[in-house]
Amino acid sequence: MPPKDPSDDDLTQLLYPHGAPLAGPASSSPTTPPATSPPSRGAGRYEVRRRELLKVADEMRNDIKAVEQAVQALKIQVHQVGDWDVAQQLASKVNTAHTNMLDVLDQYVQVASAIAGQVENSAKTYGKAEQGAKAASQTPTPKNVTPW
Repeated sequence: MPPKDPSDDDLTQLLYPHGAPLAGPASSSPTTPPATSPPSRGAGRYEVRRRELLKVADEMRNDIKAVEQAVQALKIQVHQVGDWDVAQQLASKVNTAHTNMLDVLDQYVQVASAIAGQVENSAKTYGKAEQGAKAASQTPTPKNVTPW
């Protein structure tokens, strides 16, 4: 006879011994609709929090600067590990691996910087679109036009 399948409570206890995670998306996401609005139908409601996007871009840039400083501190070369032949050969291998690691970190910094710029540009684009929509909605009705 096969063993009995564990219940959902057993699995939850195994996966989350300190309690189940919070359900639903985090409310701090820049594109998450406010929790107070009821579920929408049709086109729905979409809100972009530009200030939060700009904060994300700034925090990304701060993190990138910290990684760049760490990479600069790691830019050293290993000339020799010991005096015997194997240690001398090991030094060149360690140097090659170290150089490759630094190259990958440099690529990471470049990509992360580009993404931070894209996040900031997205926030600016949303801002321009909202300003344009606001200006269009505040245009006065011409005096020579009669309503329907």
